[in-house]
Amino acid sequence: MNSITHIQATHQLAQIAFKKQSYTERDLMGLFHKSAHKRADQSVFDTWARDTEKQIYSLQNGLNGVSCVCSTVGLSITTMLHMYVRVITRFEQQFMMSCPCATTSASPILNRLKKISKSAQETLISVGV
Repeated sequence: MNSITHIQATHQLAQIAFKKQSYTERDLMGLFHKSAHKRADQSVFDTWARDTEKQIYSLQNGLNGVSCVCSTVGLSITTMLHMYVRVITRFEQQFMMSCPCATTSASPILNRLKKISKSAQETLISVGV
């Protein structure tokens, strides 16, 4: 029974891990900057953030109790999460260093991105690949 649960969990994780990513690192940086400065892409940012939070939450729940994840699935998950953390960190550093409005107008965006980054980092530890 445990192996059946493990196979089902791995299948669910594979669906998340191999879900087509619609954003590259460059796309995400552009989205974050536009949302922070122009508020023009706020709804696009909100959609991306909501979907990413759901995806990370699903991964966290799917990893609970799964002692070993197929290495291909684990590597795909790890790559995806590392990209999120890397882009968010890069954006935060660039924005805080170069933008005079960093302390006021972008606070909600930065706070949400920090939360996503923290969740992604916690999930990376769970994946353990």
